[in-house]
Amino acid sequence: MTVATQAGRYGNLTPEQTLKLKDMWAHLLGAMGVLDETTAKQLSASVHTGGAAASEAPAPKKSGGGLFGRKKAAPEPEEDLSNQASFKDVLGTISIEQLRLAFWNMVRCDNPDNLLLRFLRARKWDVPKALSMMAATFKWRLQEGDVEEIEFKGELGALKENDEEFLLQLRSKKAYIHGRDLEGRPIVYVRPRFHNPKAQKEKCIENFTVHIIETARLTLNDPVDTAAVLFDLSGFALSNMDYAAVKFIIKCFEAHYPECLGVLLIHKAPWIFSGIWNIIKNWLDPVVASKIHFTKNTSDLEKYIPKKYIPKELGGDDPFVYEYIEPKEGEGDRLQDEATRNKMLQDRIQIYSGLEKNTIDWIKSTKQTEGPLLQERSELTKKLRSQYWQIDPYLRAPSILDRLGEITYA
Repeated sequence: MTVATQAGRYGNLTPEQTLKLKDMWAHLLGAMGVLDETTAKQLSASVHTGGAAASEAPAPKKSGGGLFGRKKAAPEPEEDLSNQASFKDVLGTISIEQLRLAFWNMVRCDNPDNLLLRFLRARKWDVPKALSMMAATFKWRLQEGDVEEIEFKGELGALKENDEEFLLQLRSKKAYIHGRDLEGRPIVYVRPRFHNPKAQKEKCIENFTVHIIETARLTLNDPVDTAAVLFDLSGFALSNMDYAAVKFIIKCFEAHYPECLGVLLIHKAPWIFSGIWNIIKNWLDPVVASKIHFTKNTSDLEKYIPKKYIPKELGGDDPFVYEYIEPKEGEGDRLQDEATRNKMLQDRIQIYSGLEKNTIDWIKSTKQTEGPLLQERSELTKKLRSQYWQIDPYLRAPSILDRLGEITYA
């Protein structure tokens, strides 16, 4: 299946969108301590003058600054930073080094440019608002979401620690990832009939949701950068309804994983769901709400999913039946190899440091001089992605998708 690069993604940007991306990078590099305050300001200014203002910019330094910096540079006149309270929240709780690490950890195997573009699109290309949103996500990932720890521990850690609540989420068949929709997006099947809100703590559901989202992210490959979610409400009863879980899922898609949802299908909603929907729809951002569609039968589903990936129980041809496969002995041994992990992390730092330097030169460049820089940028991005798959087994416990062979290390 050939999928074209959608508008607003790297490789399909308008000149104005490219300037927004460069502007966001300039501020972010200052925030992460890659640039000093003066240089970050000059680079941001150069975006609006075709590179002229950056021609005398000094070399990058390792001190903090920019919009996130503790000594914040004066903003450009056209920028309204009155809504940037989250910058102060982040700076009061994490260091510049943590901020930089949080960004590159979040990238994983993604294209760094497209990660920034997710936040820009979510905030309608308003750079200060996009930075504010990303800052809040960094803080959440480090201090509230425990994202890296959840994925390091993973399913294997839950088994070793006898975390029955987390294992219940996997064994209950309430959610799994399988197949692709008509746009080539991975499909997350959610079956609320298997969910008992009283069977686990709220935090456990949140951790499981993060685990599903992060696992689904690993199945994305440019130009496909979103997932499809199918809520199968067959057999749904009021006893299955969990408002807290729904609120958290909405928060994830709206605040911390922007532009990751391609389509959300609510299938076979019973009449009792109408009252629930009247409550939920008021929590939704209009952009997320526009991606939600109700389906009643197989024909409706075929507008979004090829029949070969529609489960037989829903009238399709897919014989796949989800059964949780338990972690295997020894499958996570590399997680304990701290020496190799640290060596590979240093290798990764070298790659993304080179990409940061390339980004600075790219921001300074003009249309006439950027060609070689864009080629280098493409090569560095591919190298970063390839290196992620080498280090992945040292950072993330294997999931059921690994056991099924549905995550490709490439």
